[in-house]
Amino acid sequence: MVIEKNIIFIKFIINMFDFSSKILDFGKKNIIINRNISLDEGLECFLLISSSDLTLADNVLNKILDLIIDKIGKEDSYSDFSLALQNINSFLKQWNKDLEKELKINIIIGLLDENTFLFSEIGKVSCYLIKNNNELLEVTDKKYNKKQFGFISSGELSEGEIIVMGTHKLLNYLSNSDFLDGARLDTLEAFNENIVDILNSEIIEKNLGITSIKYKSNGVLNNKSSKFLFIKEFFIKLLDNNFSKKIIASYFVLKDKISKKSKTIKNIIFILGIIISFFLLYSIILNIVGNNSYMEKKVEYTKDLEKAKSYVVVASENINNPDLFNLNINNAEKIIETIKKEKLFLNDLNKMKDDISILKKQFNGVEIFEENSNNKVFVGEIPGAVKILKKDKKLYVIGKNGVYLLDQENLKMQPYIFEKLDIDEEYFIDATVLVSDIILLTNKSKIVKFNKGYFNFVDVKGQKVWQNSKNIESYGRNIYLLGQENNQIYKHSKSGARFNSALNYLKDEDVKNIGNIRSIAIDGGIYILKNDLSMLKFFASPKYRIEKLILNKLPKNYNVEVDNNIEIKTRANLNYVYMLLNNKIFIFKPNRKVYNDVKSLMYLGQIEGKSYKIIDFYPSHDGEIIVLNESGLYKLNFDVDEDDKIILR
Repeated sequence: MVIEKNIIFIKFIINMFDFSSKILDFGKKNIIINRNISLDEGLECFLLISSSDLTLADNVLNKILDLIIDKIGKEDSYSDFSLALQNINSFLKQWNKDLEKELKINIIIGLLDENTFLFSEIGKVSCYLIKNNNELLEVTDKKYNKKQFGFISSGELSEGEIIVMGTHKLLNYLSNSDFLDGARLDTLEAFNENIVDILNSEIIEKNLGITSIKYKSNGVLNNKSSKFLFIKEFFIKLLDNNFSKKIIASYFVLKDKISKKSKTIKNIIFILGIIISFFLLYSIILNIVGNNSYMEKKVEYTKDLEKAKSYVVVASENINNPDLFNLNINNAEKIIETIKKEKLFLNDLNKMKDDISILKKQFNGVEIFEENSNNKVFVGEIPGAVKILKKDKKLYVIGKNGVYLLDQENLKMQPYIFEKLDIDEEYFIDATVLVSDIILLTNKSKIVKFNKGYFNFVDVKGQKVWQNSKNIESYGRNIYLLGQENNQIYKHSKSGARFNSALNYLKDEDVKNIGNIRSIAIDGGIYILKNDLSMLKFFASPKYRIEKLILNKLPKNYNVEVDNNIEIKTRANLNYVYMLLNNKIFIFKPNRKVYNDVKSLMYLGQIEGKSYKIIDFYPSHDGEIIVLNESGLYKLNFDVDEDDKIILR
C-alpha cells in the first residue's frame, strides 16, 4: 500500500539542484510518504517515511511539517534542525508510551542549505553520496537501527555530486556499479529510472521510496576593482586630515622659496622631487595593495578555517561510520595543510590537529592507559629492559645483560647479572619460560638458562652452534626459534640439560612463499606475523597445513610506524591474541575458541600509554596486562563490551 500510485515520478529543476523522487509499490503492507518542502531561498527539505501503520505515518508527517515549516531558517539551519528533531523525538516517545509497543517506522529527513547537505534518520533507511571521482559512500550508519533521531550528519556538496536517500538499505539490492553507472547518464530522471528498472527485477520485502538530489552550483561573483577602490578611498582619507593639510601648506611655502632660485637649481630640485615622489608613491601603493591582499587572503582563509572546523565536527558525529568519518577528516586535513602553507591561524590549526588526533584515536578504538599510584607494580628504572615474563606467579624483567626479579613485598627489583656475556657486544634480545626455567636468547644466537639466580649457557645436540635466531617461544617441553635470515621455524625438544638438534617446521617452499616473518606465538598452533602485518596460522600435526587468517575491522593505524619491537603474543590459556605494535597493545579476538579451528581475527581495540611508551607487556590472563615502560611496571585491567570494544577499568 502506498499513498501515491504504483510508481510516482516527480522532477524539479531548481536553482541549486535537480530533484527526483520515486515510490515503488510491490504490493506490501508498508506505506511510503515523500515530500520536498522549500523552507527559504536556497534552503530545501526532503522527507521520506516508511511505516506499516498509516495512522502513525500521517501523524508523524503532520508533526514534522509543523516543526520545520517557518521553524527552520538560513541564519542557523543546523541549530533549528536539531531543535526540530528533539521535538519529533519527544512526539515519538509519547506515541510509543501511549501504545505500549515498539514503533516500526523508517524516517530520513534531509536539508539542502545552499551546497551544505544535512540529514538525520530513524530505522533502516539509507543515504548515499556519489562523488565526482566515481566513488560511492554510504553516509548513513551501516550498523545501527536507530529508534530516535540522533546526531545530524552534514557535508558540503561539489558541482554534480548526487545524494540518494532510500526508505530501506538500497545496497542490499543494488551494487556499487549500479549507482556509479547510472550517475553517468544524462539526467537525474534517467538515473532514477535505471535504479527502478534494477529494483523491479529483485525480490523485495517492502515497498520502497527513493529520493535523489544532484547539486548544481550557481557560480561565484567576482569583484576585480576592489583593490583600486580601496586605494582611491585611502587617498581621499589621507588628504582629508590636519597633518596632510599642514604638509600641503609647507609645500606651497617651499615652492615659493624655490621660485627665487636659479633655473639650474630649480631643474635639479624638480628632478629630485620627481624621483622621490615616484618612489614614495610606489612604496605607498605597494604597501596598500600588499596589505589589502593580505586582508583579502585572511578573509578567504577564515572561511576555509571555519569549513575545516565543520568537517571535524561532522567527523566527531560519525565515529561509527568509517566512510563518512574518513571523508570529513581527509577534507579537514587538506584544508589545514593549505592554510598552513600561508602561515595563517597557526594556533587554530594546531588546536584542530590535536582535536583530529583525539578523534582518530576514538575512531581506531584507542584506549589511553594512565600510569598512577593505583595501578603501579614497581616504579623505577630497569637498565636495558627488553621483555617482561611471569613464572611461578613472580614477575621477571629481562635486561640486556641480566634478569631482574620483582620482590613484591618490598617493591624492589633484585638484579641478577650474567657476567659471562661480552657486555660490549653481546646482550639478551628475547626470552621465554620453559617449565621451571627462563630461556634467554642473545643477539649472537646463544641460548642461556636462568634458574634460581644462576645462569648457564645451554648446548644443542648434533649442532656445533645454535642457528641464527631473532625470536624464541616455548610450548610444552620444546623451544621454537625464528631464524634470523631464512625465516624458518626451528623446533628443539629438551633432552636433559641440553636440547636436541633442530627440526625444521616449515617446508622450504613455504619459507620462500611466506617471506619475512616478524614474530611467532603459540597456543597449540603457531601464529605467524609477516612483515606486512598480515597473519598466518601454522599446524604441524595431525596434518601439515598453513591457514591464511582474515583480519577484520582493522584500524587505519594498523601499519608499521616504529620498525622495531613488533611482537605477537598468545598462550593456550588466553582467549585473545595480543600484539605489540608502534609501542601500543593491539587486541584481537579469534573467531573460534578451539585453536585449530581459527580462520580469522577481529580487531577489538588498542591501548596506548599516556606518559610513557610501552616497551613490552605480559597478559597475566584475559582482562589483565602487566605493562613495562621506562617508568617501571604497571597493571592494567580491561573488559570487552557487548559491541566487542575494549574498555579500560
